[in-house]
Amino acid sequence: MSVESKDYRLAKAYLQANGLEPSDDAVAQLVDAFLPAVALMCGRSSLRGEIWRQSGWRGALYEARKKMHRLWFSWWEGDGSDDDSALDLLNYVAFSMRARTYGIQPWGEYGDPS
Repeated sequence: MSVESKDYRLAKAYLQANGLEPSDDAVAQLVDAFLPAVALMCGRSSLRGEIWRQSGWRGALYEARKKMHRLWFSWWEGDGSDDDSALDLLNYVAFSMRARTYGIQPWGEYGDPS
């Protein structure tokens, strides 16, 4: 990624506006990994936002584990074609962190599966 690109400049400005002194690597992480993960969320229906809240932080963490398993198989053992699982993994980990921050119960509205 070019440091002159619009995405790079905007990402760097965003990080600086939040009190960070970003390295080139941090800016690239935001542009190349986190922005595509959020873009994937934006392209999906708004109902999905309610689903992760309803499942609680453990529900989201469980989904992250499943995505990691799929990603491991695809990238490590398979043909490396399942990029969506990588983006979903980032999102599910973020959902779990947000749910814990918001005080959502571990299993949300679904309740403990045991």
